[in-house]
Amino acid sequence: MKNRLLSIFSVFVLSFVLFCGGGTETSFNSAELQQPTAQAANYALSSKEGPDQPYFDLPVLLFPSYTEALIRVKPDWRGGGKEDFCSINKSEGSEISLESDIEVIGEATCFYSIIKSEEKPAGDKYFTGLLKIRVIDTGQEGWIWASAIKYVE
Repeated sequence: MKNRLLSIFSVFVLSFVLFCGGGTETSFNSAELQQPTAQAANYALSSKEGPDQPYFDLPVLLFPSYTEALIRVKPDWRGGGKEDFCSINKSEGSEISLESDIEVIGEATCFYSIIKSEEKPAGDKYFTGLLKIRVIDTGQEGWIWASAIKYVE
């Protein structure tokens, strides 16, 4: 189990190093929006693999800000610990069209997100981070699910 988590972490670190390059400024490629999906955080940390790992559709919303929180994903008796989450509130999100022309201008430091709402004050936890985008037509900036971004060449 620890080897698997170490492998997953290593892939993320390697990807981060490769995509950020050696410069002092992070540069992003052209991107477009797609329907965001993610695994629930407790499934993402499961030892199971395969098609029985469900992905959930996430709301297509642009959030003005997020906060960081350390949240327990699994109980201690299952090797649990706290993970760094980006915390967002659904009521603060504004709808955005998947057809919008966008550019990616920033990246959050978390690999997990929690979205809170009136219906679920404790929130739903997902295995996806957040990226900051700018809508080219309107200049509006905000945070959106990392899985909502599809890089194009």
